[in-house]
Amino acid sequence: MADSQQKMLDEADIAADMLARHDAKPRICGGFQMVDLFYFFVWLAVAFVIGSRAGTKNRNVGAWVGGFIVLGVVCFLWAVSVPGSSIVAFVVSLLPVVVLLALRAEGRNDERACPICAEVVKTAAVKCRFCGAELTA
Repeated sequence: MADSQQKMLDEADIAADMLARHDAKPRICGGFQMVDLFYFFVWLAVAFVIGSRAGTKNRNVGAWVGGFIVLGVVCFLWAVSVPGSSIVAFVVSLLPVVVLLALRAEGRNDERACPICAEVVKTAAVKCRFCGAELTA
């Protein structure tokens, strides 16, 4: 009986040593590394900045932030399925910023700045909705 208990203790010690060598990085809450949590908060900060910029330009904040989050999650899941580091996954999850900026640039063809107040108005407008100045076509 004592011999089998000693054997079990020895096997447990060997397993603990193997785990200690394999996973030396500090982990928090269910296996996430602290650096992963940092990247997550930076990613959320970028989503907040996108939302605030969309709000200042009278754009749909929910659509911009939602698009960033959905595209970011898709890119992140793709990145973690490919072997690599968490930094690569973080950088790839920021790809939606590039996509959203490209979409924003496409939608700007029908707008121009008012020569009086410099606010953005539609190209077809004949009168500025902000200052009331007459616009030429």
